[in-house]
Amino acid sequence: PDWDRAILLVKEMQSARLAPDLYTFNSLMNVCSKTAREAAGGCGGGGVAWYLLRCMRRAGVAPDVVTYTTLIRACANKKQWRLALEAFAEMDSHGDGKREKNGGGGVRPTVATFNALIFACSVGGAFEMCMQLLKDMKARGVLPNTVTYNTLMTAGGCAGQWETAEDLMRAMRVDGVPRDVASYCSLISAYAPHGQWTHAEEAFHSMTRDGVHPTTTAYNCLLEVLKSAGHWGRSLEYLAEMQQLGVAPNTVTYNTLISACARGGQIAWSRQMFKRMEKAQVPRDTVTYSAFAFALEKSGEYTEAIKVLDQMKGMCVPHNAVTLRLRIRMCADNEQWDQCWKTFSQMHEKGLISSDAAVRILEAIYAGASWESTSSAKQNSHMEPCEVDVEQALEDDTMLNSRYGEDIANVLDKATYGALLVAYEKLPNESELISELFKKAYDTIEKSSMRAHARKQDLMCIGMGCDRSVYVAK
Repeated sequence: PDWDRAILLVKEMQSARLAPDLYTFNSLMNVCSKTAREAAGGCGGGGVAWYLLRCMRRAGVAPDVVTYTTLIRACANKKQWRLALEAFAEMDSHGDGKREKNGGGGVRPTVATFNALIFACSVGGAFEMCMQLLKDMKARGVLPNTVTYNTLMTAGGCAGQWETAEDLMRAMRVDGVPRDVASYCSLISAYAPHGQWTHAEEAFHSMTRDGVHPTTTAYNCLLEVLKSAGHWGRSLEYLAEMQQLGVAPNTVTYNTLISACARGGQIAWSRQMFKRMEKAQVPRDTVTYSAFAFALEKSGEYTEAIKVLDQMKGMCVPHNAVTLRLRIRMCADNEQWDQCWKTFSQMHEKGLISSDAAVRILEAIYAGASWESTSSAKQNSHMEPCEVDVEQALEDDTMLNSRYGEDIANVLDKATYGALLVAYEKLPNESELISELFKKAYDTIEKSSMRAHARKQDLMCIGMGCDRSVYVAK
């Protein structure tokens, strides 16, 4: 990986007695900040960007504003907003005395530095800190620009502060900061969580009045708000408007429309949007298939939904946890119990869940019988999708909560969880896959101090095909 090569390059240069200069370190740090595994792990923890900063100091190279801004971006990419603040604080207290001093002897931040820091706090969900940074940058004489306000409005939307996003848009006008299409997209998107579709439409129309031409992305943002508000009919009207104005719908456009129509119970329209993508040569992605499969699931067309998901392989569209989770549920609805577990195994093979997570899920299936009884699950041939994660469902068991984490919550919802539970009851104990996984589960529990002896014995009985009434009764 790039970050490995970056570290190796520094060591090679030092071995060859070629001293890396400021430009070298900044370039290497920039490469590292963009890689998937950029570890912004802290000053003492070994993040690559932080490691390069320490190398700079050991080599006698003073970091400048570019160095710290890049370090903050690296923290933002890993959602490490507190570490980004640490980098900013270090920027104030360190640096080359010959470079832009700001009273404290550190490096003077630029608008790009503040924008990176605001973005880091935004992705970290620290909206109040974002607003405080806006005040700080003005106090330091650093003027916010379009990117600053756009980032703040996006953060406000994520925090459910759509009124604050409106205030920020007005502040742009007062401060004479240019508003672009991204500004309006940020404001419109801020309305989505609360379904404020009338405000979103007003913002959309004000964009054209201000001479900013709406793009496909702008329409997509508006369609998302309309979907949240349940206005599938208006969504279709805006699709027609896009086509009349020559604004080309893209994959996101159709994905949003498929979901909006499905939520409104308009499965025929969802199917039409799905078919229209092929006719318009708009590529389908994983979200497209999962959205349409969900629409078919809602209408009880389980067989067709499974076929749609199975088309993904032929179209070279990768599965993810959502599509495979849907397939587990629909196979259960179709009473294809072996397919439930084969799909679960496929999730494991694709690396969507770790081996340890697979073991945890099996343990959770056993524990889950306390809230989702097998008998009640059997009585319902179709389990309505319910976005309740396993951690919530087992919130009364603090021991389980301390053991299970996001691994389960990100993989299974309540209906999928119930489907696997029923599938286990339907399949014989001799199933090679289940027996193997339960054996791993028992081995894991045997090594854990977090389970009582009785629970170990119960799980062993299930996995080895002993008294299954123990499983149902718990």
